[in-house]
Amino acid sequence: MDIRAIGYAISAGLATASVAFGVTTQLFSSVAVFAFALVGIPAGLVTGILIAVFVFKRYKNDPQQDLVLALGTFGIAYLATGIIAVGLGYGIFISIGVSALVGTLVGAIRILLQ
Repeated sequence: MDIRAIGYAISAGLATASVAFGVTTQLFSSVAVFAFALVGIPAGLVTGILIAVFVFKRYKNDPQQDLVLALGTFGIAYLATGIIAVGLGYGIFISIGVSALVGTLVGAIRILLQ
C-alpha cells in the first residue's frame, strides 16, 4: 500500500467534505432549521468520499498528475491551517474561509513548481 496515496486521498476528502458541509449549511440555513443535518452532512460526506476515491485511484495510476497533487496538497494545507486557526480561537467559518484560501494558494503553487 502506498502511504502517500492514502494520505493525499484522506486529506483531500476531509478538506472537500468540510468545505461542502460549510457552504451548503450556510446556503440552506435560512430555508431549513437543521440545514447542517439535512443538507450539510450528506453533501459533505458524498463530496468527500468522491474526491478521496478520485485522488486515490488517480494517484495510484500516475503519481505526477497535476490535479491529484494539487488536491492532495490543498487538503493537507487546508487541514493544517484549519487546525491552527481554530486553535488560535477564530470562529469555525472564518477558519474554513482562511483555510480554503491558504489551501488553494498552496495547491496552485504546487502545480506551478512541478
